[in-house]
Formats: sequence, structure tokens, C-alpha cells
Amino acid sequence: MDLFELRARIEQSERAILVGVEWTGPEGDTYSVQDSMAELSALAATAGVEVVCQVVQRRNRPHASTLIGAGKVEELRVLNEELNADIFLFDDDLTPGQMRNLDKILDRKVLDRTDVILDIFAQRARTKEAKLQVELAQLEYAIPRLRRAWTHLSRVGAGSGISGGVGTRGPGRTQLEMDQRLIQRRMKQLRKDLGDMRRQRRVQRSGRAKEFAASLVGYTNAGKSSVLNALTGERHVATEDKLFKTLDPTTRRLEIDDGRSVLVTDTVGFIQRLPHRLVAAFRATLEEVLEADLLLHVVDVAHANPVAQIAAVNEVLAELDGSEIPTLLVLNKVDLLDDAEMLSDIQAEHPDAIAVSAVTGEGIDTLRDELSARAGAGEQEYEFRLPHERGRLLSYLYEHGQVDDVDYGEEEVTVRAHLHPKHIAPLRDYVA
Repeated sequence: MDLFELRARIEQSERAILVGVEWTGPEGDTYSVQDSMAELSALAATAGVEVVCQVVQRRNRPHASTLIGAGKVEELRVLNEELNADIFLFDDDLTPGQMRNLDKILDRKVLDRTDVILDIFAQRARTKEAKLQVELAQLEYAIPRLRRAWTHLSRVGAGSGISGGVGTRGPGRTQLEMDQRLIQRRMKQLRKDLGDMRRQRRVQRSGRAKEFAASLVGYTNAGKSSVLNALTGERHVATEDKLFKTLDPTTRRLEIDDGRSVLVTDTVGFIQRLPHRLVAAFRATLEEVLEADLLLHVVDVAHANPVAQIAAVNEVLAELDGSEIPTLLVLNKVDLLDDAEMLSDIQAEHPDAIAVSAVTGEGIDTLRDELSARAGAGEQEYEFRLPHERGRLLSYLYEHGQVDDVDYGEEEVTVRAHLHPKHIAPLRDYVA
């Protein structure tokens, strides 16, 4: 067992009982318990877990010791005598104390929504940066649960592959303190490494800061990667009907018909109650979102509750201080839509929204035209007189603006072009 992997890992083909709570208090939930449990089931499937049963309880407020109350916990224990599940997976986050108590009573692995999301991120991470970000989030989540992890190991004993005997019945305060120091030291190193990568990413972005940039954001599995592939006409990003398929940002240049180019970045998907630790750990990656001139908010309009998903994404964007960035709603998967009224309702509230299907191509040309119009907004018409020896400036104009006319004279080249003022610096001395 890895020293820093203190959570109970989800094993492939484990069987789980899902446990949810319908909160009836004054705050309530904007996301219905049915939608939330359906999403938890999808998360479990993505992590490789077989769901054998779902249990939902109505409560006014959480029980301090077990979240759901002693009576309901006993019901779960009796239910599992028949089902023999390996995991109890709670839709709400559990405190370390609640996890310890549930572990003891249920005598099974107890995980919460954050556990599963972290596990999926660990499976999906491919680049070094993504792996470091996931590890940091895991450690931040694990350190207050360290005592529970040791208790879990001591109870499992030799059956877990860890030798029994002295040391597996409880390591004591000294061992816990040593592990806490080791984890804190590792977290410090991870933050340093991620800080170095963050600075390197800023340097990379500075080289393309003068180009119009759009970032694809949206709920996980809304089809952001598919939209990117449809826009560019190439399969840049692998797509799969699973949650959190994309963790690392992918940027591609989209050539517009009028000669302009737009940088389009695919980013990690959001989810309702996305753990704050993951938002913090992936902040460097999500800075791609904050640097964009335009956000393309991709929505799965065929989902049972797209309005709640839109609200969840906006909540994360607000947490990232990205609420003020211009946003265009892209209503994807219209080919799967049965209820046209839902589409009409969203379009009535967001009249600029564009309905598309990344699979059939419907609406993609309209989206590409809108990107071109947004990229060209604010451009001004200029006339430049370029010396023949400054031919590179003409290439610069083709790359950053729209060239309307070129006249090659004996002493200079006269160029009429539309260009955004932010790109004028290298050409300022040659404005006619």
C-alpha cells in the first residue's frame, strides 16, 4: 500500500449500496435527490463499481454521529446481510467521525461522494501535472481521516494483504504523528512543484496572449470534447460516455473561413458539489478558463435536468472568479432531445444560445460563425505601408487579422486589413 494513499481504494467489480438523503430543511437542495443519486450511480459505474441497491432517507438535518441516524444505520446493516455488498457509498460528504462510526457499525468500507470523485480523478490522470494535482487533493482529504485509515487497516488485518500481528492493531500516537509530518512534507513539495508548473504555463500562455481564445466549459459528460472535435473537423480529444474523461486542458487552433484563427481549449468538466479541494488543486489548470476571451458553456440539453447543471457550472465559475467573462451557451445533444419544450425554455432565457449536435454536425457551422464574429468584434480597418524587407509583418497580419487587399509597389507593400488594436504594436510605425 502506498504510504500516501490513505483512503480505501475502490477496487474493480466491488458491489455497492448507495445511500442518499433528501434534505427537507429550510436550505434544501437545488438538485433533486433523484438526480443526485442518478449521478452518484454514474460516478460509481465510472469508478468500476456495481450498484446493487439504492437507499434514500428524508431528514431535516444531519445526525452528528452517523449523518442518517442510528436506526437507519441498523437498517443498512441488516439489509447488507442479504445483499453482501462491499461498499456503502454515501451521496453526502461524511466527517471523519461519521466515517469511523459507520465503519464500525456496518463492518464494510464506507466512502462518500468526494472519495469516489477523487478515485476517478486518480484513474483518469495522465500527465505529470494532473497526477500531482490529484495526489495533493487526496492528501488534503486524507490527513484529517488518518486515524480512521489506520483503524481500518488494523481491522482488516492479514486478509488485506498486510501482515497481521503487532502494528496492525493500532499504531499509536507516535506513528500517527510521524505519518502526519510525512504527509505535510509531501504536500509542501507538491505545492512547490505545481507552482513551478503554473509559472511555466503562464510563460506558454504569454506567447499566445494576442490571439482570441475560447474555453469550453460545462458539466462533465456534456460533450465538450466532442464539440471541440466537431469545430475543428479532427479528433483531437478522445471521447467516451463516462464522467471526467478529460482532466488535462487541450488547446487547438481553429481556422475560421474568413482567415481568422481562434484558440479553443477543452477543460475538465464540472459537477454539482465538486469538492473544493479539487477546485483548489486544479486551479492552475483551470486558469486556462480565466484567461479566455470567451467561454463556450456546453450544456447537455437532453439531460433530465439541464437547468440544474447550468447552475452547478456557474457556481464553480464564480468560485474561480470567472463569472465576468463573456459566455456563450452551447446547447449540445439536440439529436437526443425528446422534449422540445425544454430547449425552448432555455433559449427563451438565453436568446443568444446556439443549439448543436456534435454527433450530426447540426448547428456547428452557426457556432463557428459566431466564434468568428466574436473574434472580429472590436477590430478596426487599417492601411499599412510595409517595406519589402519587412515581409514578416505581412505574415503577422495574416495570422492576427483579416487581410482585405495587398498591393505590391516598387518601394513598399500597401496592405488594407482589419485588425484588433491589441495586435497593432509591431505595425504601429507603418500605419498609413
